[in-house]
Amino acid sequence: MEVALAEQWARAVAAWPSVTLPFDEVVALWAARVQEVEPAGLADAIAALRAADLAIAAACAAGDPAALRAFDATYLGNLRAVLARVTTSAAEVAEVAQIVREKLLVPGAAGRARILDTAGHGDLGGLVRVIAIRTALNLRRAEQRQDPLEDHAELATLAPESDPELAAIQAQHRALIKAALEAALAGLEPRQRSVLRMHLVEGLTIDEIGRAHDVHRATAARWLEHVRDELRAATLRGLRARLGGDADGVASLIRVLDSRLQVSFQRLLATGP
Repeated sequence: MEVALAEQWARAVAAWPSVTLPFDEVVALWAARVQEVEPAGLADAIAALRAADLAIAAACAAGDPAALRAFDATYLGNLRAVLARVTTSAAEVAEVAQIVREKLLVPGAAGRARILDTAGHGDLGGLVRVIAIRTALNLRRAEQRQDPLEDHAELATLAPESDPELAAIQAQHRALIKAALEAALAGLEPRQRSVLRMHLVEGLTIDEIGRAHDVHRATAARWLEHVRDELRAATLRGLRARLGGDADGVASLIRVLDSRLQVSFQRLLATGP
């Protein structure tokens, strides 16, 4: 256990050379993460900790100026690129950065900074990016009144108003398709909806989703594939139910919708290199 602690401390110091890490606070945070581990497994549990992330979290929570500067440079320095799909406004990027700082670094009512609870549960950089993107999306929604059917960002992406295939369908059928999609989205489990939003709306890659959830990219890819299959099947079931006995209409619309969803989900699962 002593060897594992020494190795983790060395990694943390190497990761943050410009920060004088508060040893007692860092070790206390590590201890809190492994407090329920049996003694025989402590060395392995310590070795598996995201020690550097927890170390900078402890230093930031302690209010160390160098740690706060390192946090800004490491996690918020490229925020403009992270938010490029949401906003290109420098003022909005600066506002998001300030909100993220407040969410993570300012002590709450209990006197504890949220970063102490966030760090260690997945890659801290990925978690900060997710918080920043969600913050930016929330700011945008607060500024705009949206049609209830367009309130789901995933729905707007899967069935955009400009889609040429859907534009060829009569207006009442477009509404049926959107209603079926909306119901299918609402039926997803929380983690499925989160993963779908991260990739389809927030633009995160499978690697980033995996880091944010602290799982291998192959696991994140399987999650997305499962969401694709379940959402497609639920949407088609909903469309059949809404069209009732109109067999010709069902067949026609399902062909168009199935083709549309295949295109959407191919884009959804396009992970790049």
